Amino acid sequence: MRVSKFGLANTSRRGEPASADARLRAVFDHTTQFIALLKSDGTIVEANRAALSLRRLHREDVVGKRIWKARWWDFSPPMQRKLKEAILNAHDGEPVHIELEMLDTRGTSLTFEFLIQRVEEQLLIAQGRDITAQRRVENALRRSRDELELRIQTRTTELDRANSQLRREIAQRQQGEEASARLAAIVESSADAIIGETLEGNITSWNKSAERMFGYSAGEVIGRPISILIPPDRADEMSRILSKIRRGEHIDLLETDRVSKTGRRVTVSLSISPIRDTSGRIIGLAKIARDVTERRQVLTALHDNEARLRAILTTTIDGIITISETGIIESANPAAERIFGYNAAELIGKNVSMLMPDPDASQHDGYLVNYIRGGPAKIIGIGREVSGLRRNGDTFPMELAVNEVWVGGRRLFTGFVRDITERRRLEKAILDIIGAEQQRIGQDLHDGLGQHLTGIALKARVLADDLAVERSAQAKAAREIGTLVQTAIARTRDLARGLAPVSLQKLGFTTALQDLARTTQQMGVRCVLKAPHPVTLESETVALHLYRIAQESINNAIKHGHAGNITISIEHRRGEIVLRIRDDGVGLSEKTKASPGMGLRVMQFRAGLIGAALATRSGSGGGTEVVCILRDPHEPSENPNGDAQATRRETRGKKIRPSRR
Repeated sequence: MRVSKFGLANTSRRGEPASADARLRAVFDHTTQFIALLKSDGTIVEANRAALSLRRLHREDVVGKRIWKARWWDFSPPMQRKLKEAILNAHDGEPVHIELEMLDTRGTSLTFEFLIQRVEEQLLIAQGRDITAQRRVENALRRSRDELELRIQTRTTELDRANSQLRREIAQRQQGEEASARLAAIVESSADAIIGETLEGNITSWNKSAERMFGYSAGEVIGRPISILIPPDRADEMSRILSKIRRGEHIDLLETDRVSKTGRRVTVSLSISPIRDTSGRIIGLAKIARDVTERRQVLTALHDNEARLRAILTTTIDGIITISETGIIESANPAAERIFGYNAAELIGKNVSMLMPDPDASQHDGYLVNYIRGGPAKIIGIGREVSGLRRNGDTFPMELAVNEVWVGGRRLFTGFVRDITERRRLEKAILDIIGAEQQRIGQDLHDGLGQHLTGIALKARVLADDLAVERSAQAKAAREIGTLVQTAIARTRDLARGLAPVSLQKLGFTTALQDLARTTQQMGVRCVLKAPHPVTLESETVALHLYRIAQESINNAIKHGHAGNITISIEHRRGEIVLRIRDDGVGLSEKTKASPGMGLRVMQFRAGLIGAALATRSGSGGGTEVVCILRDPHEPSENPNGDAQATRRETRGKKIRPSRR
């Protein structure tokens, strides 16, 4: 089994523990996100359980098929071309983030979001998630908002027009029957309920829309008090409205509740005007009522959705920060406040670079400008592990994902931050426990089993001498037993030194590597150390991790590479310590490059703990080369940017990934 940060593939090699494969496969299959490994032509190499369970497929249903031909979904020709183009771009080395419209096996339209990246020369990884529901909700909300705005605008225009027309018609009431007929036609054809009342609140007119809205016919309500439409909790409104009308005031767009004949509450928007006679005396009122029940329900639903989203942002454990396209912070949730140690008021209006250590802080605005001008994304749309800067000056590891969104014609960037300090601490603690346990086992082998075997060897020698005196035929067998025990003692001591290298503590790092080379020689493999000058490491932790990297590289060369010759080299160079292990074995297979095993992952992690960069590659003449580059804290680097650029020069084309602590 080989494991990488991109997923798993069944690539078991002879001699690897089956239980490790099972555990790694379980991790891969329990990943909830869609993950598939592809060849550069789109052929599926592997898919995890989450991907297969989308349509209850089996591995053989998809492996070997082009991803756009697999039974997960049905792509239209344009979507197939888009996916193929994305795979080609990803193969060229650029991670591609796309959204695809497709049909599932039932003919249902789906929207999937994919991130496609190249992990090796001929191997890609596609990570996807179904965002159909998200897009449907966004589209539904957008449509509802647009429809609501249009309806409000249309209704408002209609109400204003009808209200203006009604005022004019009332003022011109005595001008003739023709004007009265026009007014009656307008009232009857209006989509809004139009009601006439006396100053005592009795209904004098009732149009068709009023009948439809409240369920009463004109004959049922004319002459009756308007209070039959007013719910008990709104009873005081009638007196207030009549008082204003008597003073000659107009009431525009009063939103309130009324009750229909069946008892159903109707939310209405009222526009009320006084009715005057020819002398200008107020004799009644005209009321236009628009049913806005549906609008209120929509607004209530939008408000509830906003409240739910606000609750999610407030309670999530991940920090969420929104910035403008110039890098200015516009919002930060409580989790972001806890992670960085600032309150939101201290962050809003400031440049987001205040939350980053150098060199990211000084380069961040340049990244944004470059991206907005059409340059490649450094982090936008790509989740990665970076360092954050707390208010107290502490740096810490965090996972960061940044998405680009457009709101009201403005480009915004939303960052999702997760503090992984505790995870890194636990990983280091586990490695320390493993190291301590190896030390204990090595000590037990040396002090316990080694001493017992020494005692057996002494007794075997005495027995052989006694049998020789007695001229016994068993004397030769006794001497052979003594020889075998001596071999076992030597082997036990070698194992003890491998688990607990005494020379590393007492004699120094270079001597420990010489001892490692000598032990390897005893295993029948030619191993030499090239160290032009002794390398001194003051930190025992750094020395131990470098030693374990060399030890694991040699074990891999022998166990998996079947190497016959191994060269270890250690040197100072331009303020850096460079450790190399070369062998003449079979080299790295394509599957191994795509899915490194646990040993390679542990080597990467050890390098990260000491701030080093680690690379593995196939040698130009065959075999494998492992390079670990560590910045020497006691010597200035010739590179003003530290070891990062030097490491890139050294390992260009070697698939190196600098580790982070």
